Amino acid sequence: MLFNKRLRKFFNRDLTDEMIWKEIINEGSLQNIHQLRTLNPEAARALIHLEKRMQLLSLGITELSAEVAAELARYPGEKIFLNCVTSISPEAAKAISQFKGVKLMFNGLKTVSLPVLGRLSLYKGALYLDGAEALEFSEEETRRAETVFSNLQFSKLSMTALKKTTPSMLKAMALFPNQLELNGIETLSEQDSEILAEHPGKILVLKGIKNLTIDMAKLFSRYKGFLYLNGAETVDEGLLGIISRCPEEFTFFTPAVKKRIEAYKKDVAQKEDLYREERLYHEQFQQEIKDKEALLLAEFEQFELIIKSSPVRDEPVEAEDPFIKPIDEEIIEDIELNLNYKISQKRNRIDELLVKGFYNLSEEETNEYNTLQVEIEQLNDEIRKTLDVLVERKELGSVVFNSSEDLVSYLKQMSMVLEESGTLDDIEKVDILGSSFVEDDGVLEPAYKISKKVYSDNNQTPIEGDGFQFTVVEG
Repeated sequence: MLFNKRLRKFFNRDLTDEMIWKEIINEGSLQNIHQLRTLNPEAARALIHLEKRMQLLSLGITELSAEVAAELARYPGEKIFLNCVTSISPEAAKAISQFKGVKLMFNGLKTVSLPVLGRLSLYKGALYLDGAEALEFSEEETRRAETVFSNLQFSKLSMTALKKTTPSMLKAMALFPNQLELNGIETLSEQDSEILAEHPGKILVLKGIKNLTIDMAKLFSRYKGFLYLNGAETVDEGLLGIISRCPEEFTFFTPAVKKRIEAYKKDVAQKEDLYREERLYHEQFQQEIKDKEALLLAEFEQFELIIKSSPVRDEPVEAEDPFIKPIDEEIIEDIELNLNYKISQKRNRIDELLVKGFYNLSEEETNEYNTLQVEIEQLNDEIRKTLDVLVERKELGSVVFNSSEDLVSYLKQMSMVLEESGTLDDIEKVDILGSSFVEDDGVLEPAYKISKKVYSDNNQTPIEGDGFQFTVVEG
């Protein structure tokens, strides 16, 4: 507009368009070309061989007939700017579509109809419709609009003044097969983002968007081409994770957004390091548990070996208690194996959760992790109770044990005492079953007592001593 004002003092108001046409045709003069409002075919035919910068036409020509458009289409240059043309017929659009140059501008058009776009479809250069604020088609013409846009051959379609779109309009435009510029759009809903993500072109330019919101997540995660978002100054926190995984060479941001992305990546790297340390600690902890289980199993196997090597004595035949059912050791061992299998399954699930990263777990996954830890501890308690059932009422010599813990403590204490004195007579206040002493009126008493069977013909009176008790039974 400023350029036009500067040229007004050069206007010769006595000249008409017809007089200027004659100057172009007869004299080859372009001195007053900036005053043109219309062209006839003959003047256009002469003009294209004289004018080397066809953008001068944008200063004044407001009307474009099909005949003039056909003559201008033969221009051998690369660009034609017709930015003052406010309306164009489908016939004129079809004629100008024969232009072989790289750029064709109609930025003076305020609206664009489907018939005009359809006639322009043969043009293969970059088409600029940056003044168009609306596309003229109804909801009933949606299918037709999709067909038109999918068959356009422009190397680039720019419609930067288009701000308001409907889902059907955006869906049709997204079918355009090449570079699409929609810099007038300032926000994208989740539905809009999903539609544009299906754009088959290699470049999508959205410089009008100022804030990158979480609604644009599908666009970033699905779009396969280049994304230009040079106008965005802010980005939602929830979108940073998705953006940070986009290849840098396929996405263009402002320095402010790039700074946020770099800070996010650095924070994620620190959390990943911490996660690896915690995972290593978890693995070491699990290994320690396995080592302790292996040690306990070895001690239990040693106990079984002692049981088997002990001399067999003929015990008095006792009447079976009808209320006590015999213990089937094979069933109990199957129970133990089943419990260990369940523990293994829960540990595998914990490992699957930790693969995602402790800080990446959702609230539901975190609760599941804590629940699995508690369930594993409960299963370990069940295993210990099962082992107690296996050990219960087994005898070493004539000493009766009521649990596996009593057995292990007994073996350790016996080993220590025999090495020091070689006799049981020197044991003073030592709980050979591993139990703690309890204090009763200031006197230390063992928490457990040992019952030892002594064979006699006629005496069944218990014999008590310091820290032990013998019961004489018939042999």
